[in-house]
Amino acid sequence: MDRKKRLESRLVSLGIKNYRPFYLPYIDYTKEDFQSPYDVGCRLIILYAIYQAIDNIDMGYRYELCSWLTKENLWDKVSNYEKEILEEVSTSQHHRYVSGLSWYLESSLLLCWVLNIYKNIHDITSWVTEEQMEIFKKSIPEFGGETKDFLNNLKFRRLEEIYEENLLNELVTKYFLDLYDNRGKNDTQINEMENRARLTTLHWVRKFRGINKWDDSSRQYSIKFGPVR
Repeated sequence: MDRKKRLESRLVSLGIKNYRPFYLPYIDYTKEDFQSPYDVGCRLIILYAIYQAIDNIDMGYRYELCSWLTKENLWDKVSNYEKEILEEVSTSQHHRYVSGLSWYLESSLLLCWVLNIYKNIHDITSWVTEEQMEIFKKSIPEFGGETKDFLNNLKFRRLEEIYEENLLNELVTKYFLDLYDNRGKNDTQINEMENRARLTTLHWVRKFRGINKWDDSSRQYSIKFGPVR
């Protein structure tokens, strides 16, 4: 019941007054099948690495990035779509992916929170601050560095916190979907891209509806952030 009240209070604080988790089993996290902290850490490194790659048009940089991920035994965890971007996207197509995958930064920051590297995550009404970015960069392995010790010592924050954040973003997404269907007015200050990035990321973390592959999660509910093949 405490989780239900917290969710309701958070929704109201965001300006969403008509969406409530009425079905109590819905807020029980104990039957969920979460990814391992190791796999979440691998995904964190990959997400941020690809975010850096799409911000750098030089193919030599991408080659070095692929080599590093291979050396650190992370290449097998890069999704097929991500491999295509790193290996095949031409410089003429680059601009399409810069905007299409800029949300990878938001997902990286969220996974830092999931792994309790961040004690707090910025609200979905705002963007990440420069101070938060500096903390983030100091908390993860540098490009080209070793990742083994980092990955082997990761632990989740409390699973109920992770699950509650996922439920909040599910309800926020439902609010937006209903809004579009009814051509209603958005009465919130919610950063919709932040909400979508969190929903996608947390659905992967908790293996929502059996999802295990990152590409499958990013396509859930037809939430397309980048060009569709």
